[in-house]
Amino acid sequence: MKTLLTRRIILFILSVLAGLLSRSSLVVLPPFIDNYIGDVIWAFMVFYLLAMVYYKSKLHKPLLAAFIFSFAIEFSQMYHATWIDHIRSIKLFALVLGHSFLWTDLLCYTVGISGAYMLEKMLDHLLRRK
Repeated sequence: MKTLLTRRIILFILSVLAGLLSRSSLVVLPPFIDNYIGDVIWAFMVFYLLAMVYYKSKLHKPLLAAFIFSFAIEFSQMYHATWIDHIRSIKLFALVLGHSFLWTDLLCYTVGISGAYMLEKMLDHLLRRK
C-alpha cells in the first residue's frame, strides 16, 4: 500500500513539473500539441491527486471523481460574475478554474484522465507480475 501511494505521489509531482514545463519557454512544441497539452496534463494531474486521496479505494473512485471535478470546473467557466472573474484573474486560481468554456477542453480532460487511469492499470499489472 505504501508503494502504491509513493508511486502516485511521484506521478503527481511529475505531472505538475510536466505541466509547468509545457508552459515555459524551455520547450517549443508544435502548435496543435501546444494548444492542448496543458489541459491533458492538468487532467492527468487531477486524476493522480485524487488517486492519492482515494489510495485505499478501487481505481474507479478517483477515475469518476476526476471526471466530475474536471468537467464541473469546465462547465463553471460559463458563469461570469464579478467575484468569480476576480478570483480567476489571480494566476494560481486561473490555473485551476480557467477562464472560458471550451468543448475541446472536455476532450483533453478525457484523454488525460483516461491516460492516467490506463497507466495506473498497466503499472498495477506489471508490478503484480513480479
